[in-house]
Amino acid sequence: MPMSSPWWLIANTLRGITEYKGTAAEPRILEMFRLSGHGQVRSDEEAWCAAFVGACLVLSGYASSRSLMARSYLKLGTKLDEPCEGCIVVLSRNGANSSYGHVGFFLREDDDQLLLLGGNQGDSVKVSSYPKSRLLGYRWPTERAPVATSGLLPNILQLGVPDDQVTTEALEDEQRGVLGAIDGGQALLEFLPLRPGANPDSVDQIEAIQGLLKEQGYPVGKEDGDYGLRTMTAVFSFQQANGIPPTGIVDARTWFQLRKGEPMPLWPERRNETARDLKREGSETIALTDRGRWLALATALFGVLGLTDARTGLFEKTGQLATKAEAASTQVVQSPSVTDWVMPAAVADEAGSSLPTLLPVLLGSKGGVWIILIVLAVMLWRNAQATTAQRVDEHRTGANLRF
Repeated sequence: MPMSSPWWLIANTLRGITEYKGTAAEPRILEMFRLSGHGQVRSDEEAWCAAFVGACLVLSGYASSRSLMARSYLKLGTKLDEPCEGCIVVLSRNGANSSYGHVGFFLREDDDQLLLLGGNQGDSVKVSSYPKSRLLGYRWPTERAPVATSGLLPNILQLGVPDDQVTTEALEDEQRGVLGAIDGGQALLEFLPLRPGANPDSVDQIEAIQGLLKEQGYPVGKEDGDYGLRTMTAVFSFQQANGIPPTGIVDARTWFQLRKGEPMPLWPERRNETARDLKREGSETIALTDRGRWLALATALFGVLGLTDARTGLFEKTGQLATKAEAASTQVVQSPSVTDWVMPAAVADEAGSSLPTLLPVLLGSKGGVWIILIVLAVMLWRNAQATTAQRVDEHRTGANLRF
């Protein structure tokens, strides 16, 4: 009895694809229609369980029924008396005599229920259960066909299995040796795809992925098994750097590539850019650090002036000189032809001495306060410099890619 299948691997990489709400259509579902020979369908509201099965088959190098009718798969391949993982399961819908049905891939049995991995199950690609009373038949694909290519969905070659080695035995070894390596033998297929907040029981798998990302230069923070924003951003950056459609979700293709252990590449168009280049491109981080440096300079200057006054009495002496100059100016004889009013000497003394008298009061006289202010200014400057350097480094490596 067959034990494994390339289309089963493809099907697992597509878990989580879901219809869009409203009039928009999920492009990957439309791609399934195209791969099944029905590219004219432009809506994901059309029943697409058969399109999903057909796409998985042609992407793995096997012929599909090229029909959107689920029951068309009752004539494909070889009939099986007992199910096995990955075999095609055809179910009835609206009664055994109806022409309608449902089709998916067998996962396991649970009492009187069949667990299938399929498309259009709750509007998504996921595992759902169906009563055995609806069973019409089990089928195993046998007719080979050229491996289809797609810009939106991975084929079996992109997942690391050469076309001339796509056999039951080869794929079984590939799944057991590569996909099962994370947790010591349990197939990663059971947990794919890994995504933020959706895999609470996959802490060990997420920790392993975080470790691989970190080793290859993608910052993830702590290896804590929490698939948070930093891990998702690192996965997104890794996918961008390795030519994988960037989703931030670890599917089988991303996992295969992670296993290769290739370090993060330096991006030619990024690696020579400077902080000035990033600011010109609109980087808010660089603009903020620039303001931080100006604030540090102003703070340092203020501290130096205050410390100088505390040590030398500079402002007090300057105030005395200003007061004498103002007093002398009041003694100048005013021309009666210009004005008959002369500023009283007492008022002139008070006005001339107010600013230099106020400055020492405002700035204080103890040097310790100003030393602390200067130290804070130096720390602010160094923090701005370090943040700028980190931002430039992340830009050059692609670790800061935005969604």
